[in-house]
Amino acid sequence: MKTKDLIVYSLIMLFAILGCSESDTASDQQVFSSTSVFDKDLGDYVATNFYDYEFQWVDAKNGRTEGLSANQEIRLGIEPNSSLEADGALPAGTVLTGIGARVNSNRNVSTLTLEYRYLNADGTLGPRYRIQLGTEPQYTPTEVWYAVPPDNKVITGVGFRARYNNMQTMWVYYRSVIAQSDGTLLLSGLPQEVRVGVEPNYQCEVLYTPNFGNTDNDKAIITGVGLRCDNNSNIATMKILAAFMQP
Repeated sequence: MKTKDLIVYSLIMLFAILGCSESDTASDQQVFSSTSVFDKDLGDYVATNFYDYEFQWVDAKNGRTEGLSANQEIRLGIEPNSSLEADGALPAGTVLTGIGARVNSNRNVSTLTLEYRYLNADGTLGPRYRIQLGTEPQYTPTEVWYAVPPDNKVITGVGFRARYNNMQTMWVYYRSVIAQSDGTLLLSGLPQEVRVGVEPNYQCEVLYTPNFGNTDNDKAIITGVGLRCDNNSNIATMKILAAFMQP
């Protein structure tokens, strides 16, 4: 790893470990109290905002993201190094644009849904694709879900809280990808913060946010997520794969 990348990664780790405190530098905060509706085609309940944007289901395929730096693994939570119940890395050349999860009656994160889009050289994004992960991937995230709005928005931070065998709280941070005159891709503007769930304003048990005030993190994005819930119905473990957009 280059010295510059190592310094940037160390800064990301420092701010990730700060845990569940809110960021004072996020610009607008949006709060949504999640509800679910019955989908006749699926024969199951889905989060009411799950169909806000058109998407395609695809099979989960892990891979290193080309056009980005090598993935850096970051572990968070009171049991950061425990095994994960649901875990996924995005396919090559893609960025995270949507995320949702579900905790089952056994207090396991049994469903993790990730949405991704291909990142083009000019900063535009391709169609939305979604993958389902976990021991019960057939379920959709009925408890928390959020996909960023069009068109060049990507997720840069996320946090979770579980209670009573449900994922009750999820915080999402996102920014816009902008191509500079020299062809460099950078994240632009202050992070937008979105809180969803039946208890959206409760503090997260695990929370990853890059250093919003550090210019180098204008390239930091998420390329994978993994989760685990403990016997007390707490999200005790979260894995984040972070990468940097390359010139």
